[in-house]
Amino acid sequence: MKKEKVFLVTTAIEEFWDTNKSIVFLGDWCLRYSRKEFWQTLNGKVVEGMWNNKQDFITAYDYLKGLYERLLSALSISMNEIHDEDHNLRYWRIIIGPWLFHYLSILYDRYLYIDKAISEYPRFDTIILSEKSFIIPENTIDFVQLVSEDAYNQQIFSKILVTKGYKGFDTKEFNIKLIEDMTNKSKCLYIKTIIKKIIYSIFSKVYSGKHVFMVSPYFPKNLVFKIILKSKGKVIPVFPEIKCGKTVQIDIQKRILLEKLSFEPKSEFEKLVLFFLPQDIPFCFVENFKMLKEEAMKEYPPNPKAILSWVNWYFHEKFKIWAANMSEKGVKLIGAQHGGNYGLDQYMWAMEHEIKITDKYYTWGWKYGEFEEKIKPLPSIILVGAKQRSCDTLKKRNLLYAIIAWPRYLYRMQYPTNNHLDKYYESMITFIKHLDTRIRELLKLRPFFKDFGGDVLERIHNANINIAFDSLSIPFQTSLDRCRLFICDQI
Repeated sequence: MKKEKVFLVTTAIEEFWDTNKSIVFLGDWCLRYSRKEFWQTLNGKVVEGMWNNKQDFITAYDYLKGLYERLLSALSISMNEIHDEDHNLRYWRIIIGPWLFHYLSILYDRYLYIDKAISEYPRFDTIILSEKSFIIPENTIDFVQLVSEDAYNQQIFSKILVTKGYKGFDTKEFNIKLIEDMTNKSKCLYIKTIIKKIIYSIFSKVYSGKHVFMVSPYFPKNLVFKIILKSKGKVIPVFPEIKCGKTVQIDIQKRILLEKLSFEPKSEFEKLVLFFLPQDIPFCFVENFKMLKEEAMKEYPPNPKAILSWVNWYFHEKFKIWAANMSEKGVKLIGAQHGGNYGLDQYMWAMEHEIKITDKYYTWGWKYGEFEEKIKPLPSIILVGAKQRSCDTLKKRNLLYAIIAWPRYLYRMQYPTNNHLDKYYESMITFIKHLDTRIRELLKLRPFFKDFGGDVLERIHNANINIAFDSLSIPFQTSLDRCRLFICDQI
């Protein structure tokens, strides 16, 4: 325990730093690489990473899974009351589940870091965000994007400190906004989506009767048409929009009802969750829910035979509402694996969630003990019908290296966590540096579509590596066609 008074820095927003005092950084996320020359001069200490010990992670993960189930059960009752509905637990699991688990993961992580800092540096000062700047996310994807940025995390840390009874800190207003909205689509992509919708709506009219709807299918376009024709229109694709309408004002009465959850907190953290949740739950589940439900029932097919989806279970609010309503009518929900690590990672809530909410789940060749009865192993759906690519060394010379990036802040309890970002970037640069010069001249580096404040390009520039970059304006498949060897360091 340190006796001297320090200044606690909670995020990378330097307007909330007091550099005239001894600095303690709450986590590595405070230390932007692009500002290294500045913060190194402060000689600040950094609170040790929370999840370096795997057993600590396992204990937290198991605890959060149990808390999630308890809270979801209580929240389902309250949501029925707020919206004058009568739905089962599965219904609300489909709709609210993805946000709730992310929310609990994030809040617990931030809470533990604050607790650790307080225990190590009990005499501290800081600057917190003014309540005037607090915001409520619109929907699940809005929330997940916000928690990858500094400003919203400044809000979370500020609320935790105040709720724990710390007062007297200076406050500062700050405009919380998304640096990049991942839901924004280019005009070209928007037009393509509209054309797809028109074409497939024609198919659904030509082929009458009940259909199995594939929502945002992961198949190549040519294979989608083959499926439609071979099934004689019994399987039809659907392309939902991810965006939701914005709310004008908060419904205080509905949020007051959420303060009366039939949930018995068992710790200080759970009391904090109970206090925060009515303030933080996105508009799409409270003020906008009725409107979104009405829109979903109009936009989506009214009488499907089954619904098949890959990733829409997370961020497509209207799709989730439609799927949940159809499930209560007896419509079968079918899920399918859409990424790596599924079936391999022992601690992967996302995989368990997808399997739990669906009636049948298609995997890339594996089964999972607890849910074995509903799992059907298949080849990788993404690779079905995939184009064969040659590595003709006479026509193709380039090597393509695609790198990854993660948010600096933990956004979901999943192992491995993002505790070792700097080590990843160092390893990537070391790998490139040790390539033979002739090979490096052929290498094209494709950065991730979002940097998350990792300052990857600046790291590479400062490492004095002479390397070409692959433009993100070129489709990945096109770049893949042009290379003789693809290097991937992610799973």
